Amino acid sequence: LLDLCRDLMTLLKKRSPNEDIPIDRDQIAKLNSIARRIR
Repeated sequence: LLDLCRDLMTLLKKRSPNEDIPIDRDQIAKLNSIARRIR
């Protein structure tokens, strides 16, 4: 699952490498909740 989170973050960064687009707060909340479960 941890690798999945990293892949998601890298995908989001690759999607907009030159632009500073804010990531959806919902996605961040989901990633944070998953990270807490892993810990």
